[in-house]
Amino acid sequence: MLWQLIVVAPDSAPYAPAWNLTNIHAKIDLLDFERGNLAALARVQEKVREAIQMLL
Repeated sequence: MLWQLIVVAPDSAPYAPAWNLTNIHAKIDLLDFERGNLAALARVQEKVREAIQMLL
């Protein structure tokens, strides 16, 4: 949904911090989770919550 918002926005710069948080940082945690670190899932969820707060 964030990607769709950025694509249709006339100026996507304000969305960059939320995009980076989910597209870069949360993906790192997701990879860590996929490698067996169960605690990393909570970090992914927290980063998604933070990104949503940035957009509100």
